[in-house]
Amino acid sequence: MFVRFLSGDNTIKEELLLSQVLETTSIGVDVMKIILDYFKKHKLMWENLAGFCTDGAPAMLGSRSGLATLVKQINPTTLTTHYIIHRQALAFKTLPKDLAFAMKISIQLVNAVENSALNTRVFQKLYANMDAEHEILLFHTETRWLTKGNMLARLFELREEMKVFLIDKGMNYLHEQLSEPKIEMQIAYLADIFAHLNHLNLQLQGSGNVKLEGSVKNYSVFPTLRVLIDDEHYKCFTEDIQNNVLEHLRVLKEEFTRYFPEYGVVDTDVVKKLIRNPFTVEVNNVQEEMQVELIDLQNDSNLKS
Repeated sequence: MFVRFLSGDNTIKEELLLSQVLETTSIGVDVMKIILDYFKKHKLMWENLAGFCTDGAPAMLGSRSGLATLVKQINPTTLTTHYIIHRQALAFKTLPKDLAFAMKISIQLVNAVENSALNTRVFQKLYANMDAEHEILLFHTETRWLTKGNMLARLFELREEMKVFLIDKGMNYLHEQLSEPKIEMQIAYLADIFAHLNHLNLQLQGSGNVKLEGSVKNYSVFPTLRVLIDDEHYKCFTEDIQNNVLEHLRVLKEEFTRYFPEYGVVDTDVVKKLIRNPFTVEVNNVQEEMQVELIDLQNDSNLKS
């Protein structure tokens, strides 16, 4: 269990608070007992716990006996959040029908290559001779999400080599699907959106990271999709594809709001407001030595975007 706190010199520090082996079960009640004992032993006050962030495991999130619920029973003002994004729920489960079909085809394509050692060796030899950028495709099934962004990007980059491979292996249905410009366009979008989610997930895992730091980078939003849009031979970024993309982004926004809610708490503590949203803090309300840095931060267009 790690703790993040404001030290005496007004800097935010992060340290290991406690680490203890769970001898038998590891449900929320078990974890809570360890925390309660530690708080009691070291005379820590629950009312000073402003926020509580879990890793999203079932033992942490149960509505009745989950750790987050038990913490809020002691201090209802504590804000609870989930640290790691469950991308399978956040992105794949929110896909509109057409995009979900494109994802299904993508999975079938990669699994077709990795279905046997012979197929894999044949394909490696094939695109090695064709000077393709990647030497292997990342194996993927619906339960292996960590490399999904990489898998989709590599599939897109190897799409021409893949078409030759499918013809050679007599996989006519998959060849027809991959040759469909609409499917190709949707795979490009999926490669981009999952790459962003993978990157965001890694950012959230960084030590000492905060929500503000996770928003600093300004992306070229859909570079893979842009490759096809800019190609004069591709005129298939049709209105229905655009609507699917917009609908997916809308649902993603709703899911992000659920993961990272704006709690709307009126907070007169300037330090907490600086952490939550420094753009709303009046410069005159902070210490003089911090005012210049706050002005620079509030005028940073990259941070605002």
